[in-house]
Amino acid sequence: YQQCIKKYNDLEKYASFISLDEVREELNSIKLEVSNNTSVQKYYENYYRLNDLLDEVTNIVFKGIDETLILSQWKL
Repeated sequence: YQQCIKKYNDLEKYASFISLDEVREELNSIKLEVSNNTSVQKYYENYYRLNDLLDEVTNIVFKGIDETLILSQWKL
């Protein structure tokens, strides 16, 4: 995947002279293959579950310390 991205970035400066469709298709194919991999899917599932647990712990630990304290990276 990294080699394909490097290839695309190298060729991108010549985009006005050549077509990058083939390289884009190759990149999309690789991305699709990676995202459909069960190990990668499980990794991200567990990653987001861990993030949720860490947010819960952060809210418990810092609750009531300061009302202006932003406890999440995403403002609601």
